[in-house]
Parts: sequence; structure tokens; C-alpha cells
Amino acid sequence: MIMEIARRFRRWGVTSQIIWCLAFSSAFAGFSIVQPALLAKLIDGSNNVGESLEEQALALLLVVVLATTFNALLIRQEGRLIAKIRGSLQKDLISTVDANQFELNHGRGLQVVVGDTDTVAHYIVGLLSKILPGAGMFIFAFIALLRIDTILTLLVLAMGVSLSALSVPFLKRMARAEQANLRSRDELSDTLLTYFSVAKVATLNGRLEHLKKIVTNSFDNLQQATYRSATIQAQFAPFNGSIVPILAVTTLGVASWRVRVGAMDPSELIEFLMYMFILMAPLLRALSLASQRAKAHTAWREISTLNDIENPRKALPERVLKVLDRNQQKLLDSTGITIILGPSGIGKTTLLHDVAATVGPTDTAFVSQEPKLLPHTLEDTLQLYGSGPDSERFMNNLSCLRMPDCTLTTTIARMSGGERQRVAIAAALSSNKETLILDEPTSSLGTDDQRDLAKLLRNHVNNGARVILSTHNSDFVEFMLPANVLELEENV
Repeated sequence: MIMEIARRFRRWGVTSQIIWCLAFSSAFAGFSIVQPALLAKLIDGSNNVGESLEEQALALLLVVVLATTFNALLIRQEGRLIAKIRGSLQKDLISTVDANQFELNHGRGLQVVVGDTDTVAHYIVGLLSKILPGAGMFIFAFIALLRIDTILTLLVLAMGVSLSALSVPFLKRMARAEQANLRSRDELSDTLLTYFSVAKVATLNGRLEHLKKIVTNSFDNLQQATYRSATIQAQFAPFNGSIVPILAVTTLGVASWRVRVGAMDPSELIEFLMYMFILMAPLLRALSLASQRAKAHTAWREISTLNDIENPRKALPERVLKVLDRNQQKLLDSTGITIILGPSGIGKTTLLHDVAATVGPTDTAFVSQEPKLLPHTLEDTLQLYGSGPDSERFMNNLSCLRMPDCTLTTTIARMSGGERQRVAIAAALSSNKETLILDEPTSSLGTDDQRDLAKLLRNHVNNGARVILSTHNSDFVEFMLPANVLELEENV
């Protein structure tokens, strides 16, 4: 994960932000490191370089203020870097992930784009801003501690390493629990999106309570997964929280004994304790990052596998595959108007999708059976069907489809299904593309609207374009004649 993301830094344009983050972090670490020596010197009252106690106190105060200032700058820079990395990951997902995957796993896709990218960004920035300066603090403090009291330093270090090693089993259990948590979260997202889209139909059919039970079960599954994760964290918390107290009590006890026997003087004790604090700070950060690692790697796995989708053809029945193989080239070679007929489930929609993908988006305008419109104005939807649509032609098309009162600023939210279908077709006709593909274009249209649409499509073909459409509507077929008719059959 780390190397994969690091390779994207230059493309994302975050290199300078990372440098500033490291600079502020290093400055904070540097000013933190010198504080113990200054404090010990002030308490000891030594004045080896001719400084007064007041000057030493001011120097210590200045160092503390500078450390605090650089820490504030670091926090600000971390926030900016998190936002930049998260946004870059989100843009990469939108630009590279197969649109079919978002359609098939829209709940999971939503969680990955919004939640998992944020988790990974926080973890990566934590590593960048804490590891290198923290390692420097640790090494410097460790050398200083060895200089003050080698025996005590090695004793405390051995205890710290041993206690940290004992946390590994807990971290592995937390990783497994986090994976289960994310799976339950994705399931809930899919269930909720389904609920929002079909709740009205379920109400009209008296099945809303059944639908609510499905949602409630998803809530319960996520709740149980969260409980299990929280239980493991609770089991780990006493151990994790006791590491510092155990080390502190041990250090104070042994250090006090060393002072009593004359192996260490009081000023050295204070300096030793402060350097111990500096030594422990990066260790605690490392433990914190280690606890986040499981969640971050699970989130990265979700991000990385979002595009792992099987070839859709592998999931198609054999009879549909045969229909595709027999008829795709016929449609690619077609001219004028081609009408596809056939029973439900024969593969008409799949065939249209295949043809559109083969011809390519530059030359194809595609309108699905349930029109996809941007939920704002007609102008927004017009842009969905082409990069350079003709807005004047769009408005003329709407007039021909009996929607003369619409303007580009008309909102779509309150439109009926038939109106939405006419808007989508008018927008596709205005895209100036060579091939227009319509999947069941009359499913929400009345007879008069069908007749108007047929006239509009014939005019479109007379201007040099071609139209490929599927339908079950025999009246609409009559309106469209003369045309090429391709009837799909299973056993041909």
C-alpha cells in the first residue's frame, strides 16, 4: 500500500506539501529534544557558559514556544495533506473504476469513495509526519539516556519491547474484526440505497414493513460486527494503557534507588525522566499507527479491489451469448433505422450495450429504458449526453415531443416518467452523434408521444445518422416503418 501510494505523489502534486510537513515535524522534534537538557541545567543551577538563571529560563521558554508553534503548523499542514491525498484517491477511483462496478456495488462504492479513502489518507499522513522525525527523536533520546544511565536505559527498553511484542496477537484480531465490520458496512449501504429507491413501490404494494425488516437486519449485522470490534479493542485497552504506567513506575523505582546509592544525581534524574518521555512519545505514536494499520490496510484492500470485476459476459446465460455472437456484427454494419424485437430475457438490452461499447462513446448516444438524468436542470442533463450538444436543437426536439414550455433552467425533480424519457431522448438527439441507441424508448410514452417520436427519429436518420432501438410495442413499430427489423430468437 505505502509504495503504491508513494508512486502517485508526484502525479497528485503533493510533494511540496509533504516536504513542508516533514520540515514542521522535524522542527517540532528538534525543539522538543533540547528541552530536557535546558530544564536539567536550569534546575541544577549550573552556569558553565556565563548565562544567568533568567537567561536560561528565557531560553527554555523560547524553545517551548517554538516547539508549540511548529506543532500547530504541523497540525495545519497534516490536515491540508490529508485532504489532498483523500481527494486525489477519490478522483483516481472515479476516473479508473469501471462504471459497471459502481452500478453493481453502489453501496460499497459509496463507502469506499467517502470512507475508505479518508482512512488511508489519515494513515499515510501519520506515517509521513511521525515516523522519520519520531525515529530521530528516539535515537537522540536513546543515546542521551545511555549517556546518563546505561543500565537503567537498557532495562526500560527491554521491558518496552517485550510489552509491545505482546500486543501483536491483539492487533491481528483487530484486523479480522475490522474486515468483518467493513463487510457489514458495505452490506448496509447497499440495503439502504435499495430501500430509498423502492420504498414508494413497497408502500403501494403493502410490503414496506417487509422491506424495513431487511434494513433492520442489516443494521443488526453492522451493530454486532461493531460490538465484536469494540470488545477486542476493550480487551486490548487495559494492556495498551498499562504500558506507559508500568514503564514509568519501573523507571521511577529503579531511578530513585540509583539516586540513593549515588549512581545518579537529582538533576540527572530529571533529565533522564524527560528524555524517557521523549523516547516514549514516538513509541506511543508507533503503537497508535500499528493499531490503525489493520483498518488502513483493510480500507486499501477495498479501494484496490473495487475495480476487480469479472467480464460481464461470463455471467450471461449461454443462450444470450449465442444471440450476441449472431447479431452484434449485423447491428454494427446497419444503416438507417434498425428495430430489435424479441421476448424478454433474450438479450436485447445486453446486445445494445455491447454495440454501444464497440462503437464507442464518441460516436454513440445511448438512452436506457429507465432514463438517467442529472437531478437538476435540463441543461445539466443535456451535458450528460454529449460534450458539445446543440441547445437550440434540444429545445426544438422537446417542442416536437410536446414539451414546448420547458427551458434550459427547468428542473427535473417533479417530472413524470414519460417526461423524463422524452427529455433524455431529446438530449441524445441533440448530441450530434452518428449512432443513436434507444432501449425500449416508448415504455413510458402514450400513443401520440410515440407517433411524434417516430417522426423525430426519421428526420434524424434523414440527416445522415442511424438509429438502433429495441421495443415490445407493435404500434410503435408500425409508426417507424419502413425500417430494418431484427428479430432475436433463441434457437436459430
